[in-house]
Order: sequence, then C-alpha cells, then structure tokens
Amino acid sequence: MDAKNRFFIPAQFRRLLTEQQVQTVYLRQEPGLDCLTVYPEKVWQERLESYRGVLNDMKSADMGLLIQLSGEAVEMNLDSQGRILLSKSMLQAIRSTGQELLIIGVIDRFTIWDKKVYESFRLNPTELSQSIEQRL
Repeated sequence: MDAKNRFFIPAQFRRLLTEQQVQTVYLRQEPGLDCLTVYPEKVWQERLESYRGVLNDMKSADMGLLIQLSGEAVEMNLDSQGRILLSKSMLQAIRSTGQELLIIGVIDRFTIWDKKVYESFRLNPTELSQSIEQRL
C-alpha cells in the first residue's frame, strides 16, 4: 500500500482479473471477520442473487439483512496500475495498522487482512485438521 492508501493488487490476482476482463470490484467487511473481501463484479452480482433467493424483502428482518449485506459494499474501479483505494475507515474496520497487509484467495474472490490479525485468526494445523473433519 502506498502513502495515499492505494493498495496494489498482487500480479497473480491482477492477472486473473485481467483475464476475466474485470474492471469493477466490490469490497465489504465480512460479518464476524476482521477482513475485507474483494469480489469481482460478476461474483458480487451472483452473491446478490443468492441473497435474493433466500431473503424475502417483504419481511423487515430480511430487508434489514439485505440492506447490510448489499448496502455496505463499496464499488471500486481498478486504476491503470491495478490498485484500489482503501479508506481509513476500511483499514480501521479490519484493525489494520497499515504496516503489512495480506491477500488470501478464497475460491472466486480474495480477502485483505492485516498480517498480525490474520496470524491470530489462522488455525494451527491440529485445529485446521479437526475443523476439516467436522465440516467436510
């Protein structure tokens, strides 16, 4: 990240975005996690459709969830150098000092973490193994 809080998307992720002709991404802080998720536009639209399939906007509780899930996402265009601007509030939301950020790929999107926060979140090998056994 540079002094103006422009975050350089690493080459391997930028290459994938370029191959898929992605210029617009959506960022949102994930509920319960101290990270930002970056969704390519197509993936974000698919995510919204999945929300619409489960939540009924005629029910106030569901509408509240829709507002928070979709309304708190920030649309951004990649600049010519493959950067996105991370606001101070975004960095605060992920408890980042701005020193070291990590990008972690997650299937069809990626997450941005403060390195120290991610290290405290990450499961040790035994916990990871147990979690995989329980869930898969």
